[in-house]
Amino acid sequence: HQKLSIRECITLESGEIAVVTALLLKKTASIEANAYVPENCLCYRSTFAKGEIGKVLYGSEILTNSIMNSPPLKKPELWGILFAALEIENSEESDGFTLRLKFPTKEILAAIKIQKFYRAQKNEKEVQNHP
Repeated sequence: HQKLSIRECITLESGEIAVVTALLLKKTASIEANAYVPENCLCYRSTFAKGEIGKVLYGSEILTNSIMNSPPLKKPELWGILFAALEIENSEESDGFTLRLKFPTKEILAAIKIQKFYRAQKNEKEVQNHP
């Protein structure tokens, strides 16, 4: 039975440290995150759908499927990206604060698109050079 949870300490934008436990929920294809901030003894919980996780992983279907289908300890770098995107924000829907994911900026996404384009061209050239 492989562990489907992973724990990490993150530094929030406010400078506070939060201990985050993330749980992979395979049945609902989502990830539940619990953050505990020792400084003020507050807990925050959110569940993120596969679509939201995909946005954080730069819209990559391969990375999203990889994080959703593997035990967390086998993909620490992907979970690292996810943990880095977590932030505690003031929530309009509920009174108080909630755990949210910050999505990559338009600039980052544009850079990735350019990278993909060049990679595809490079691969095409390599195929042409090897009859």
